[in-house]
Amino acid sequence: MAFIIAVAVTVAIVWAIPLICWGRLVAGALAALVVGTLWGHPFFHVNLGPLPVTLDRVLLMGVLLVALVSQRWGWAQAKPLSKGDLLLGLFLGTLLIATFTHDWTSHQYRPVSYLVFWYLMPAMLYWIMRRAVWREREVGWVLTALSGLAVYLAATAVAEVCGWTGLVVPRYITSDKFSEFLGRGRGPLLNPVGNGLFITAGLIGLLLACFRAERGPNRLALSGAVASCLAGLYATLTRSVWMGASAGMALVVWQVCPPRVARYVLIGATIVGSCGVWSKWQNLTAFKRDKNVSVAEMSQSAELRPVLAAVAWRMFLDRPILGCGLGQYKSADREYYSERWDDLPASAARPYHQHNVFLALLTETGLVGAVIMMGLLVTWIGQAWRLWRDVERPTRVRHFGLLGLAVIVAYLINGMFHDVSVIPMVHALLFMLAGAIRGLAVSVEGPTVGPRLDKSGPERRNLRLPALASR
Repeated sequence: MAFIIAVAVTVAIVWAIPLICWGRLVAGALAALVVGTLWGHPFFHVNLGPLPVTLDRVLLMGVLLVALVSQRWGWAQAKPLSKGDLLLGLFLGTLLIATFTHDWTSHQYRPVSYLVFWYLMPAMLYWIMRRAVWREREVGWVLTALSGLAVYLAATAVAEVCGWTGLVVPRYITSDKFSEFLGRGRGPLLNPVGNGLFITAGLIGLLLACFRAERGPNRLALSGAVASCLAGLYATLTRSVWMGASAGMALVVWQVCPPRVARYVLIGATIVGSCGVWSKWQNLTAFKRDKNVSVAEMSQSAELRPVLAAVAWRMFLDRPILGCGLGQYKSADREYYSERWDDLPASAARPYHQHNVFLALLTETGLVGAVIMMGLLVTWIGQAWRLWRDVERPTRVRHFGLLGLAVIVAYLINGMFHDVSVIPMVHALLFMLAGAIRGLAVSVEGPTVGPRLDKSGPERRNLRLPALASR
């Protein structure tokens, strides 16, 4: 085992050092995100109690160490604290209290694992991206990385659904060893919702690139990539993913297209979509998706959502302030399954985890944690919106704000039907984009780097760029 750990650490360092030296903190954080998505825990890990070692975690620790000392080299900027930063710190503090004031050793330290992997490590990505020096070059790296990753994930999802196992890499994606969601486009994250959120992020980036590109081969290639992402989204066979991606694309069309064009496109898409949903309603409410789950079981899973919501509500009423403790939901919900709601016994929902990220947060961290998290998301939405509406920014930078806004919208929609907080890398994506948007808010996009210049100065006038033609 020591040899395996040594090899993993060596490989991570060999790749991390030149990457960080060439691309600074942004490239290092992107590498951690991509490695964690493609070669995460199922691909390779070393068990060290409740905190297994994976390649992306070693890489992230290396980037974090560089970020701590990188300001002296000009790779990072000291930036004033914002309301979002304070809310994030308060939220993490609430999670620490919700973890260690309860039985944090239960289920082989599962609460500690949830805290570290689903919240603290994404918060590290937020801090790294917020601290990094930002120019248009770094923005382009993020957009390109997300787009390329989305095309790969979409192609893999299509191959999974079509049964082309020879084209699915890594091989564990189609392995019966991981039986949950087998048969859907679950990708290397082994979850169709997480896979769909990453594809949605790349799809939005590609769609915005289509608007920026001039007519010709570039736009044709980008359109092909958009089509492949749409096929990948369909291959997830997950309704919430479809709704989240549709909302993100509608947001882009509404904001980027000329008002009259946007109006007709959205009205037409709404009519076509409504007709399609109405004509295929029976198929959409119950259809074969997972290889090892029948249509009847899939239908029952959807019918149990009201029971899960009722259980969560009663759990909240019993512990309204700080909840039952982070990662303690399945331990605390047992006493509620002896009751019945209508004609459906609550015991039928016993094997299921909570299907709503906000109800899960409400039960585990109480009103305090849920309110702070909602305030944090609202703050991030405001920051992304202001970046998009800043007409003095380069178009690609403004589009980055719109991308962040679309991803948050997709996260909220998927979160209404799934506890997306426990899906690997989802919070890493969300927190990383939020940190990048915060970092861009106080950085100059251009050949020079430094704090945001005063609008009255001549340097600021030189940075002024025309807004999109549609706005």
